[in-house]
Amino acid sequence: MAEKKVYFYSINLYEVDGERLCPITNLKPILEEIIELHAVTIGEYKTLDLTTVVDEDLHVMMDIFNYTGESLFCRLSKQKPYNSIIQRNYFTSECSDVVPQNEQGDKGIEMFTYARLDYSTGILAYVSAQSAPSEKSLIYLFEKYKREYKIELISIPNTNAIQYIYYGENPEISKIELEIPRPNADIMQLIFGWDDDETLAAVSQNAIKAEIVLHSPARECLVQDEDAVNVIDKLRMYRDAYRNVKLTAKANRSRLREYDLYARFFSYPIDIPKYHMVNNRRIEYTIEEMLEMYRQNLNNAFDTNRTILTSLVGRDNE
Repeated sequence: MAEKKVYFYSINLYEVDGERLCPITNLKPILEEIIELHAVTIGEYKTLDLTTVVDEDLHVMMDIFNYTGESLFCRLSKQKPYNSIIQRNYFTSECSDVVPQNEQGDKGIEMFTYARLDYSTGILAYVSAQSAPSEKSLIYLFEKYKREYKIELISIPNTNAIQYIYYGENPEISKIELEIPRPNADIMQLIFGWDDDETLAAVSQNAIKAEIVLHSPARECLVQDEDAVNVIDKLRMYRDAYRNVKLTAKANRSRLREYDLYARFFSYPIDIPKYHMVNNRRIEYTIEEMLEMYRQNLNNAFDTNRTILTSLVGRDNE
């Protein structure tokens, strides 16, 4: 399995004249109009060319598979320079151009990723992928096709996510994992209140790091324990003393999942397998099969985190 991260962005829509903030409900009809007027229909999907002068003749494309329902689901791809890739015959070991020079004006090789925009909340889910177009492609869409409007993409911060859990309705924290670099007795006493000399010596003497895991008792959660609550408070207070802090937690209407207190932006992991086995042979998934995997994973990523995301961006009542 190949793990990828989905990052989330809150979108604001503005009228360029007067910088007036528009209701998020305006986003869907504007995007539908852009797609209907400018996209090329190819079979069951539509394609928009987002290429601008700043792209230095390398094409940026948006393939749109859904846009008239509750969300827009698309593939974003960016052309690779011809001289940065080769094709090879592994039987002869010979290599050559991927695209013959006489066809290079009409054909290209692209790196791609996927994104999903929820219309009702204005939250964009974007799969991070090296060399693929960034989430800013949506900004370029407006700059090229609808200049009377512009959008702002705001990364949803991760630091407030655990506060939603910690102070939320019926919070449940089942596990805390943390790493303390070069631990010493003072830090261990400060965070955990340990006063046993042998324990302190064992974890601090000549240690490069200490990895500590706190589990909740069976059928209980850590926030029901006063000592555990004090530990969580101190972890949030003394951030410089440790690193790699992860909590497994949930609140009412959200699912149990892992929260990384050191991640700058809110993200959600998804698994996209590259191949499957048939008769002990590795068979790579087709582009169409991968499309469906990304569609399902992005839908699930948003549905799983919808409550906390809308709360973080202040759109939980919309």
